[in-house]
Amino acid sequence: MTLAALALGATTYLNYHDIGQHWKYQDSNYMYNQFGVDHKNYAKFEADMARKMAQQKPAPRM
Repeated sequence: MTLAALALGATTYLNYHDIGQHWKYQDSNYMYNQFGVDHKNYAKFEADMARKMAQQKPAPRM
């Protein structure tokens, strides 16, 4: 069973840059959670990721 608890926070300044995303926030609210994962959750995640990766096209060779 996965347990989740949401918490609220506030940030004075947030600057995030990754994979083409650029976020700038000031005086913003946000939510975050903490959760636990057991071996059954992890096994399902691993199987789903393997299936998705198998469906992807191979990267072009250089």
